[in-house]
Amino acid sequence: MIKLISNNKENMKIYHITLFLSIFFLFSCDKEISLQGESVNIYGGFSRNNSYERFGNFKRQMYFVESYDSVLKGGAIAPLLALSGYKYVFPSSEGEIIFFDNKEIKWKYKLDSNNVAASGLCADKKQNIYILDNEGELYSLTVSGKLRWKKFFKKISDRDIITFSDLMAVDDGIIVASSDGLIVKYNFKGELLWSKLFNLSLMKYFPADEKGNIYLPLTNNTFGESDSLVCINS
Repeated sequence: MIKLISNNKENMKIYHITLFLSIFFLFSCDKEISLQGESVNIYGGFSRNNSYERFGNFKRQMYFVESYDSVLKGGAIAPLLALSGYKYVFPSSEGEIIFFDNKEIKWKYKLDSNNVAASGLCADKKQNIYILDNEGELYSLTVSGKLRWKKFFKKISDRDIITFSDLMAVDDGIIVASSDGLIVKYNFKGELLWSKLFNLSLMKYFPADEKGNIYLPLTNNTFGESDSLVCINS
């Protein structure tokens, strides 16, 4: 009898430890990390360095696989934009911008004339979202899916062979660029701040520093020709 009571006590002790660890891991996995209050860009921010050390050690996480065949028949056409650990923007190949929050679709926005996102998205510190479509039209949506404004960065004709650089949000505006050498900066209201046109092609993405200086690799797209690196200030 004494041995049985002792075993029961040990079992209860193990049970309590297991319960504590389960609760600990549950809340650790459920921790939300939001990027609200900072500019959000793909490739690890405007520095494009794919560095995430500032978030600290990775937590033990659970992953999920969901199918949204009814709305995502063709998948994504550009990289997803994460606004937090649970909130992300999905640019579908059917021309819809879809906002997920904790695995649920919260809203969808249809781009004009069945157009699709033509480059990586970005967001400002208030988590307003910016999308550039394949016709050269730039959209700004609120985090709740409402259209703030839209305007043409560059009108594209059927004869144009142009690609767009991934959008970049910096502290005071949005940088938009195309492969024909055009780069433009807008403020968050969609007002033009400045534009430049180079006689060399701009790359798919480029970085900026904390002072807003932008570093542009320019290329001839020809083997044996010299390329250039240009730095322009904010």
